[in-house]
Amino acid sequence: METTTRYLSTLERALWLLTFFDIKSPKWRVSDLSRQTGISKSTVSRMLQTMEKHDFIEKDIVTGQYGLGVRFLEFAAVVSYGQDLRRCAQNEMSWLVNETGECVILTVHSSGEAVCIDKRDSSRPVHITYLVGGRASLHAGASGKILAAFMNPTDIERFIKEKGLYRYTDKTIVDPDEFRKDLERIRQQGYAVTCGELDSGIMAVAAPIFNNESQIAGGLSVVCLPERLDTVLDEIVEKTKKAANQISLKMGFRMNANISVNSSVAGISSQGK
Repeated sequence: METTTRYLSTLERALWLLTFFDIKSPKWRVSDLSRQTGISKSTVSRMLQTMEKHDFIEKDIVTGQYGLGVRFLEFAAVVSYGQDLRRCAQNEMSWLVNETGECVILTVHSSGEAVCIDKRDSSRPVHITYLVGGRASLHAGASGKILAAFMNPTDIERFIKEKGLYRYTDKTIVDPDEFRKDLERIRQQGYAVTCGELDSGIMAVAAPIFNNESQIAGGLSVVCLPERLDTVLDEIVEKTKKAANQISLKMGFRMNANISVNSSVAGISSQGK
């Protein structure tokens, strides 16, 4: 407990330190930052050096001053991209929740996980819901698998090696070869359907969203209780693919563009209208 508290205290101070880098004062010397914050020079120097190793801070070798690093440009691009996707998906998500009566979520890939960046809740008395900002693994559940299926194979192998295939339920695929085959099947058919892989008693349908560079931009999923989806599964699949396809068009994707697996283009283009 003491170690955790000490770690959080250090992290909080490091984050607070970053707030002093702004438009008016983009560059700081260690001594000036120490005087401004009240943190000792040795501690400020150690924090800056640690952040420099991870590209959060960069040092001007001529002046000796520190400024924000390129890592924040990457973060800014991710936030901007997520906002663009959310704007493009607004109408289609509302349409899909009205058509299906079930929870609809929008996800993107981040650090080996599927992150929910927007949602539309079902109006049914009993329904599934997700938190915006919630994370799920790429290997369990339709929202994660639809992203993994269209990712670079090298990234998938890295995910398997570094993250591993954790068993969430008795239906979670934990064998790497079986997981690879499942992703290939999803690519070929252009959508994912799962039941109870991440959470027991939850079924989901997901379709891919592509950007103007014909790369996977996100996933659109319908999530509900299995007993409500079984009888209308084909209809839900078609509507989810149609909505995802329309979002892809808004993101600049063109139906005749080449992506990693050609059949996946056919898998979504057939539902264009």
